Amino acid sequence: MNLRNHVALLAMLSALTFAGPSWAQVTVQGTVTQLMLPDDGAPLLDYEHLDFEHASPMPLPDPGMKIPSLTQTLSMQATSAQPEMDNMFRWKKAFPASPGDGKETPIQIVPAASPGVQPAVIPYDYGTSLQQYTTARANAYGDDTQHHYPFSATGKLFFNVGHSTYVCTGALVSPGVVITAAHCVANFGQRQFYSNWTFVPAYENGKAPFGVWKAHAVQLLTAYYIGSDRCAVKGVICQSDIAVITLRGQNGTYPGRRAGNYGYIWDEGGYSNATAQVTQLGYSNLLDGGALMERTDSLGYIAPQLASNTVIGSMMDSGSSGAPLIMNFGAWPTLPNGSVWGEFPVYNVIVGVTSWGSKDPQAKQQGASPFLRSTLDPIMTAACTVETGVCN
Repeated sequence: MNLRNHVALLAMLSALTFAGPSWAQVTVQGTVTQLMLPDDGAPLLDYEHLDFEHASPMPLPDPGMKIPSLTQTLSMQATSAQPEMDNMFRWKKAFPASPGDGKETPIQIVPAASPGVQPAVIPYDYGTSLQQYTTARANAYGDDTQHHYPFSATGKLFFNVGHSTYVCTGALVSPGVVITAAHCVANFGQRQFYSNWTFVPAYENGKAPFGVWKAHAVQLLTAYYIGSDRCAVKGVICQSDIAVITLRGQNGTYPGRRAGNYGYIWDEGGYSNATAQVTQLGYSNLLDGGALMERTDSLGYIAPQLASNTVIGSMMDSGSSGAPLIMNFGAWPTLPNGSVWGEFPVYNVIVGVTSWGSKDPQAKQQGASPFLRSTLDPIMTAACTVETGVCN
């Protein structure tokens, strides 16, 4: 998708969207814009508004430009960009992950589809961007891997744009808060929210292993909402394409108590020389029709000329918006006496969520807005005050 087509897409979304339901309440408090959603009494599986079976993948914003390579980026960081980088990334604080208890309460949302046969070998791949990655199903052969932590804290996010149903990816960062891309909750610069967000952790081929969870509130940066955000490509490669959704509790509990939640870290924590090995989990329409969770592993690098977005190699496409980039992904190992951890021994922390991707089918490249204290802390603080227990 080139820039002309991207503008056309934004125009289409502008025609379809509206500033949330008429009974919702939008408040702007400094850097944070919040949409509160009173309980409308609709069932958890709100088939009246959400077409779970025929939901369309949310198109990934396309930069319409060639992305600077890792070599070019490191060269720039060594010169004029470094003072700005040092100023932006000042606070390195990690918030811990939690595995949950793993108890499932499965619901079949839609009939299962046949996603096809898994290939025997998953090669280390790269596109014309020359950025290497591996992309494959999260599930191991003959196993429901994605039902288990740390995979289970990622899920599908269903919502309405106008009367149409769309899908993004989201991830739990506390028992009751989901993080995703801001373009999955609002139309950049148009002061327009979408509606009816429903999160399904560990979604697998029509099944909701840990139930379905409706939104109580949505929080994003005001700069993104009103269109004043710092962007390398307006509305596409931006500093604040990040949003969090506070989920409505059910019987005094939240999905993270079962499916677990990731930690998160801001201000370049865990990066070395502006690079980091990350794992991306998401639902891509290109792969298995979006029915299964997919996993990408790639070296990510911070590009200061791209609003300090992290750039990765990936085969994912539409539907993977909001997919988390996770550092030190996996189960905690034990170490024998005398052994030592590396420099950043913090497991399962998110350092970004997928914000954009090249529509050139040969490029195989995506990016994520930076996690900064100045952007993430305010929206998480707002999210945690909506309901008691959502963040602890």
